[in-house]
Amino acid sequence: MLTIPKILDTPEFLDAPLGYKWDKNSAGYYSVDAENEKIVDALWQLNHKATYGLATALGEWIYWRSSKYINKETTLLALEAQWAGLVHYLYGVNWKFGNEYISTPVDGPFWAMMTCMQDCRESYMTGDYFINSKTDNLAILARHISPDKEFFDTWLNNILHTSSNLFPARYDRQEIFENMDDYEDKYYDSTDEPAIPRQFFWEPDYSFENEDNVKLINDFLSNLDYKNNTFLSSPRSLLKRNFKGTPYIRTPVNKINIIILKCAERFEW
Repeated sequence: MLTIPKILDTPEFLDAPLGYKWDKNSAGYYSVDAENEKIVDALWQLNHKATYGLATALGEWIYWRSSKYINKETTLLALEAQWAGLVHYLYGVNWKFGNEYISTPVDGPFWAMMTCMQDCRESYMTGDYFINSKTDNLAILARHISPDKEFFDTWLNNILHTSSNLFPARYDRQEIFENMDDYEDKYYDSTDEPAIPRQFFWEPDYSFENEDNVKLINDFLSNLDYKNNTFLSSPRSLLKRNFKGTPYIRTPVNKINIIILKCAERFEW
């Protein structure tokens, strides 16, 4: 089971009153129509695993912010399965969130988060070239409910900046956007993108280039319990779906070549 990241395990974050606005119009804004062009542009620079990892981290951020008021253990299991998906997309189950919307400062953001996460999960697992859709919504939502906006901005900017260096997109999304008809029936295979440990998003001292990432990932996989987490695929189902390798064991790979591109610009809200 996931535990709260140390950077969020503070009274300032967990015990802060829910002072943000949430009304009947908020769900539509945060889960459907919200958009920040600078975040969208930054996300377009990231590969699929980095984008899905950020979406999962934002989902955690929103969950932990409201965890004092709403404790849904199944949500942590679902998020745990998404972290496993950063090793291989087949580890997770593409399930559907169908809960009815409840307009309260606690249930509303949770519903919006789960709705956005469903779209992110669907895009990632089906290889949608526009995987960044709804990740920007999650960022806007997470910031909206954060008690310290500057803390959130610094965290998000650091993740976007580092990810654009380490995990750049392997195709030009603008070119695909301009030729959408040619890609309507095509999908992107993210399996050979480097697996990203959860520590990348939550531990300030973590260094992807210097860590033993295979060990970190194997430690994580070895602690997963697919028998008690219905959001995870069983080894048998993985092999039936042509999973390559041994389920729940990460095979070492050569260190990726770091490609330095134009970093995502820091943005102001």
